[in-house]
Amino acid sequence: MTHQQFPAPSTRQPVNTSRTPLNPRWRGEALCKGKPVDLFFPTSSSEDEAEIIGLCKVCPVRTECLAHALDEHLNHGVFGGTSGKWRKNLLDRRPNVPSWNRLLAQAKAHYHRFGTYSRPPLPGAAAAAGTDRHAGPAPGRAATQK
Repeated sequence: MTHQQFPAPSTRQPVNTSRTPLNPRWRGEALCKGKPVDLFFPTSSSEDEAEIIGLCKVCPVRTECLAHALDEHLNHGVFGGTSGKWRKNLLDRRPNVPSWNRLLAQAKAHYHRFGTYSRPPLPGAAAAAGTDRHAGPAPGRAATQK
């Protein structure tokens, strides 16, 4: 029996992808399935990268791919319609996100429910601020006379 060399263990905790909220079979549904891997690691120009990112923009599992790349800290190549430089910048700005898969799954669900990624206002928040034209004056505020 021969001894195989294994890479040193990472200091970063691996992400448990078996219980993630996004589609665990995303790779099989990706538009890039079957394409040469080196296509997604362009070295010649940003035009090549832009062309590959264009393919990602219409991919049905773009969010899952991006979550995978962020959770695994993949800072090279095109994943989820983003460059390695873009993802590294995001990871540097948001180092405390425990699971990009979970975060992006929540954003995706919110988008499908409300048609936007921005948060809906809290119930009564507009009325309390006196900005809801349909709720009348906020409690404690007098109605403005015209």
